[in-house]
Amino acid sequence: MRSSSACAGPLALAVLVAALACASASSRVALYMSESDGVLDLKWNNGPSNLQKQLVQAGFDLKVAADGQPRLTGVDAYVIPAQNGHTFYSAAEDMSAVASFVENGGLVVMLGGNVEADREFVAKALGYQGSWSACKHAGCNSKSSQGVPLLAEQASSFFSSKAQDAWPASLEDAKTISFNTWCRHEDVEAFTIPLYTAAGDETKVAAQAFGKAGVSGAVVVLGYSWKEGAKARWGELLEKLVSDFAAGAYVVPAQGNADEHPEAVDSVLESAADVADEAAEVVRRFLQSAAGTYPSPAPTPSPSPSPSPSPSGTAPPSPPSPPLPPGIALVVEDFTITISNQALLNITDPSSTDTPAEVEKLVNTIKNLLSASVGLQPENVLIRGIRWRYANGTVVTVAFSSGGLRRMALEMSAGKVFTHDEIVDKFGTALPIRRAVMEASSPATEDDLLQLRDEETEAKAQIGQALLEHRRVLQTNDGLVVEILFTLVYYTENMTGQGTLLPAGPLIWYDSPNFAANNKNLSTTQLIDPWKPECPAKCAACPFSWKATAGSLVVPIFFKEPMNINRIFIKQVRNSGVVKVQYIKWTGAPSNGNYAPDLGRVIYNVSKDVSKCQSVLSIRVGPVKSGINIKVPAGGSQANLPGKLKDKAVGGVLITMQRIPSAGANYGPFVEWVRFQGRVLYPASVGVYKTVLDRARK
Repeated sequence: MRSSSACAGPLALAVLVAALACASASSRVALYMSESDGVLDLKWNNGPSNLQKQLVQAGFDLKVAADGQPRLTGVDAYVIPAQNGHTFYSAAEDMSAVASFVENGGLVVMLGGNVEADREFVAKALGYQGSWSACKHAGCNSKSSQGVPLLAEQASSFFSSKAQDAWPASLEDAKTISFNTWCRHEDVEAFTIPLYTAAGDETKVAAQAFGKAGVSGAVVVLGYSWKEGAKARWGELLEKLVSDFAAGAYVVPAQGNADEHPEAVDSVLESAADVADEAAEVVRRFLQSAAGTYPSPAPTPSPSPSPSPSPSGTAPPSPPSPPLPPGIALVVEDFTITISNQALLNITDPSSTDTPAEVEKLVNTIKNLLSASVGLQPENVLIRGIRWRYANGTVVTVAFSSGGLRRMALEMSAGKVFTHDEIVDKFGTALPIRRAVMEASSPATEDDLLQLRDEETEAKAQIGQALLEHRRVLQTNDGLVVEILFTLVYYTENMTGQGTLLPAGPLIWYDSPNFAANNKNLSTTQLIDPWKPECPAKCAACPFSWKATAGSLVVPIFFKEPMNINRIFIKQVRNSGVVKVQYIKWTGAPSNGNYAPDLGRVIYNVSKDVSKCQSVLSIRVGPVKSGINIKVPAGGSQANLPGKLKDKAVGGVLITMQRIPSAGANYGPFVEWVRFQGRVLYPASVGVYKTVLDRARK
């Protein structure tokens, strides 16, 4: 439409312009311009005022909200400038009203720049359940150009093709564009689409749309802040988004699209090389320290080899750590807690912490206190910063990086604020914690962990400097509270189950002497075989999968030891059909195959499986239902679990499939694998988990 209008006659061009003006004028837009709750600082830059001018020039029926969130009744679109204040919008304003607006067909256009603020807003506005599996800042133009934003191929699934034809093919390469990655949420109904991506690098997204299956409203995040003023094509895009949405051009998604994301779960869980012998120790470390307290079995003494003399007379360098076994992943959680007793930290007299050794002692004290409260090793508690706050308003802040000061100002109002019971479940009662906020929980790599350790080292230097600079203030204890920023590092697993029922009925374990003889193609045993090959990456029947039939629509999967399960992954390779997943309770010993009396909580139940073949269904079980954060006291056993653990312990799961009425003999569905994330309670054998975690082992 845009290209043809350039050659149109005066009458045709006049008609086109009039039509566009009519569409804009009929669209009712609300603009957030409030400083009252700390979301915006209108004196910081001209971005918000420039955005307002752009909307006025577009001819929209504009309502400006200068004091808090406006009423959104009767509004087509709600526009929010880049959040440059000290508080996230999602923490300051009424997100339930925003969610209702979106649910009823409203469009929210938000200018980005802070990916954490974007994630929090989108998840609450669309009611996403779970967490973000991919959504990070990918760069900005302030230092160097990331590439001209080009219309993405995927954008065609957001608006109708007729509306899409009139969108700008590219956008101006302004200095204040912030790029994110293509976001992916674990909610199976989440729908995320890149609208404009950087030329030459489609992983950098300058404009992104978010929706939800069956929801007629949407959220669009634009990377340009309008700080540099109006830009013709960015303005044109903004106008088209509002007017086309108001005209009904939005294509409401029928289902989520997580499987279309380049970082889908099945790529994350790819097979890896065989594990070195040293990996057994890594697995032991995981079992003893991951995601909770795993009481350590008494170590078996082993003879220590005599050290070989070093030619130089110095000790040889330590060997590198063994690689993580396939399936084991790092997960980091960022927290801010507020405690009211600084005596616990030994900082009542700052003069005693004026040397690097004393600062190291202070940090180690904090690490030891926190590690004891959450059941991790001190090395897996990383201190990122400290803030001392006094009743007279004095605040002494130590940030972990150059951008940390602003981050710390935001963190106490963002993220998940724990209730008192959640604080006790997570940290126990030894620390006088008044408030706890979890800012983020995300997978990480070993490189990420190294960077976090470097940041902790930097934080130590800044802590020492702050203690010296504020010595006099810190010697008082007038209404003092201490806020600590830290990161917890967990090793979590994705493992297979160990037992199931044969098609003829008997129970079988993956390590049973007759397992190989009974492990037939398309059998239930394929779901517990840790050595089998992978199925081809195509939507087709696969011999290394379980084939559901009209007479066999349920499959139990058993564990040899009790577990807390907080996530289940199910990969289907043809004709998806998972409709129900139910826990099988742990009764003090592994199942004998008669699971019916031990059926527990239903954790997944839908009327129809809308997932696509070759996708991975991710089922999340929250910490309360899974029991993943309950402390595991010493002295218990698998046969006699302590009270709360006994209620949450799982001995397996039962999966129910569905076939369409017209399904033939070859329909299936076909399930390639089922994997579990969680923890083992009082593990008896490390060797078991070395095998089931290493699915590439031959």
